[in-house]
Amino acid sequence: MPVSFNVNKLWQSFAGKTKSNPVNIVAQRFLQVFHDHGVEAAQIPRLMPQVNLDDLKSEEALLAVLTPEVLDQTAHLFGIRSQWLEGVGDEIYEYLACYKQPALILEHLVSLKIDLKNPLNFPLRVLSTTKQLDCNDHHQQLLAPVLVEKIAELGDEYIYRYHIYRDGFDWSHSPARKELKAITRLVCNALHTIVPIFVIKPSEMDEILEGKLIPRKFLDGCQITSPSLEDYALTEEESGVAKEVDEIPKVLRYIEENHLENLITTEPLQPSPPYEPILEPQVAPTIVDQVEPIGEQPATTTKKETTRGITKGAVINAFEGVHFDRDKWSKYLGDPPDWLKECRVARGNKSTSATWNPVLIATALFDKNIAIKKLNAVFVSLPEWADEWREVSATFL
Repeated sequence: MPVSFNVNKLWQSFAGKTKSNPVNIVAQRFLQVFHDHGVEAAQIPRLMPQVNLDDLKSEEALLAVLTPEVLDQTAHLFGIRSQWLEGVGDEIYEYLACYKQPALILEHLVSLKIDLKNPLNFPLRVLSTTKQLDCNDHHQQLLAPVLVEKIAELGDEYIYRYHIYRDGFDWSHSPARKELKAITRLVCNALHTIVPIFVIKPSEMDEILEGKLIPRKFLDGCQITSPSLEDYALTEEESGVAKEVDEIPKVLRYIEENHLENLITTEPLQPSPPYEPILEPQVAPTIVDQVEPIGEQPATTTKKETTRGITKGAVINAFEGVHFDRDKWSKYLGDPPDWLKECRVARGNKSTSATWNPVLIATALFDKNIAIKKLNAVFVSLPEWADEWREVSATFL
């Protein structure tokens, strides 16, 4: 019987149980923590070499290798409590809080093993019970800031560690709102990144604030959200979709009074202890061969760069909601205006789709006053173009 079948069967047997004895729950939670972070059971040995596929064939075999050292290493890898892995209580995470101490989360962000020069990391994301935040709505609007730290790459998937701040910030409460706006403004301006908002149910927020949920399923997917939290933290001159701008002077005073201006730099401070997982090789970008370049190309552009492109569907998926919706992108890619023609790498025909350079598209949109943060977010779904975009966009700042 294939090992992968046994591994999946073992996980399914745990997932279907409503009760476990105190020993078996250790194996159950060990598998759960990998599953909830997006790691398939058969991939566990890539991150935990002490555990091999044979150990995952049965509950008894797995329990035999779950030594205190393995459990502690797993807890460190994902930033969770060893006690939870051992079956003690339901609280997965240690308590983190920063209310009235905003420097704590900013200093924590800088200390993490994150490439802060890469705006595509989106290191700060926010869970919210409300999509359209409103400072004039006196009903409870709970938010939970989460620092997101990449710890491994498995194929095309990034694996993250989550640092959840469990204060229970309420947007209707002026001091909490002002603090969140200050934190967001500093992160946005220093790192040139957006702070996406992900809406969850109140019952899910309760479990998040109690430390009982791993938030990956809420924070995964497209990082371009409307609105995003920096929309509430920037002036009208800084953002064309700025909201609650009357409160910005208070936010600026709060930053000054708490001496927060220089807490975020792009140079890491006191990096966390390194963890070196076994990584899979990266797939080389796809190159479109034997196509004729369209339009005049810069003198420094090589043939490889000229013939490299993505399809119409890939452009629509990546740029949806940026300048155009899906329907308009489809329309204008089919009959492009002059500015978009300059971004086309090769014409299509009956047997071959046209191809496009997304970096040129993003550059053209920047010239149309699309915020750099929105454009940075596009390249999360186009990682093979991210380095080229960083190089080009660096000249804009």
